[in-house]
Amino acid sequence: MLNKPSKDFLMRNAYRYYYFTLTDDSVVNYVGFQMTHISGEAWVFISRTNPRPTDWADSERALIMDDRVTFSKAQYPTLSGKYYIGVYAESAAYYSLTAFVGYQDHISKNTVTKLFDGVTQKIQSQKSNPMFFLISRSESEASSFSVHVKETSQQFQLCVRNDKTKPDGNNCFWKSTNNSLTIRPSDESYGNGTNFVIEVSPQKGADGQYQDHYFYSIYYISNNTVMNIGDTKTHSDYLTEEKKEAWYQFVIDKDNDDWV
Repeated sequence: MLNKPSKDFLMRNAYRYYYFTLTDDSVVNYVGFQMTHISGEAWVFISRTNPRPTDWADSERALIMDDRVTFSKAQYPTLSGKYYIGVYAESAAYYSLTAFVGYQDHISKNTVTKLFDGVTQKIQSQKSNPMFFLISRSESEASSFSVHVKETSQQFQLCVRNDKTKPDGNNCFWKSTNNSLTIRPSDESYGNGTNFVIEVSPQKGADGQYQDHYFYSIYYISNNTVMNIGDTKTHSDYLTEEKKEAWYQFVIDKDNDDWV
């Protein structure tokens, strides 16, 4: 379930178990887990040793309702291995659970969190410290997409580059100070590369000061992308409140040389 939410339903007093495996931590700075509650109340217990964690006593981390926790290299020198997750429903609960990693990026020299289409990430930052994110697009995804910062009353600057150069303040191909921006194939810089690095920086408040801590969510969505579905191939997708719809097409005998 790496970076793709696992959405499930549990009856009251029921458990469900998951695991996540990290095979190589050579460039990984942290492993994180995020739960988003949709209805009801669920608790999440995470352990690196117990395959069936059921409460705080046999887990190393716990999540209650909407929450996010991380295992960092500062705390755990080795992050590779299995992470066991137990979900307990205090009441009948509908929820989504996501695992994600942050890694040391050779471009920005900062920890970068990869974003996936339609998947919201919850973020906490301090004072004026920027956070960095990565959106990887394939060459076949020549469509516009938009990045949004939400669940905050604060203003953030978004600075984006896609040429293997660190975005930094005014050193941007795309820039916005209203918590969202859109990137289009027709933009002059779009063809520089398929990896878009985003710097998200908090702005000073009305008092001219930065806050001690900032809490926000960030996500990106493709705008009206029509994806091809190949013959005998299965495509999986995930719809959210932000990404409400997806479009597909299936082309029959595109070369017009077969009996169909």
